[in-house]
Amino acid sequence: YEKNLATVKAFTAAFEKEDINSVAALIADTAVWTSAAYGDKDSTKAHWVESLKYYVDNWDKLHLANAQFLPGLDPATHEFDGSVRYYGQWEGVHTSGVNTSVNFYGTYNFNKDNKLISGADYFDLGGLMNSLKPMDK
Repeated sequence: YEKNLATVKAFTAAFEKEDINSVAALIADTAVWTSAAYGDKDSTKAHWVESLKYYVDNWDKLHLANAQFLPGLDPATHEFDGSVRYYGQWEGVHTSGVNTSVNFYGTYNFNKDNKLISGADYFDLGGLMNSLKPMDK
């Protein structure tokens, strides 16, 4: 768990620094990713990295606040399985100038080299995107 936790922390730190190459290096080539976007069926590493790049390109000051990192459990045995999950709020400033903060939950599994082999992100992507649109009065 500790080595996998270090990978997740390195992943989030690289993302905060907008270093997509370092983020991508922590993801196994065969990784499977579950997006928070409704209807998104592409689960490849390439799509995961492309999605992360979208945030880096469109937000400044990305920061994970109130992070709570926890060990994951095997669903059948309820024993610790080396996976990592975390809760927190991703905060940033959109290029439009809008400050955003979105509650986030993610869960991640790893190979023997401590690279991410699967990930699932859960947050209100629709609400985040709607917060960027001007409100009708």
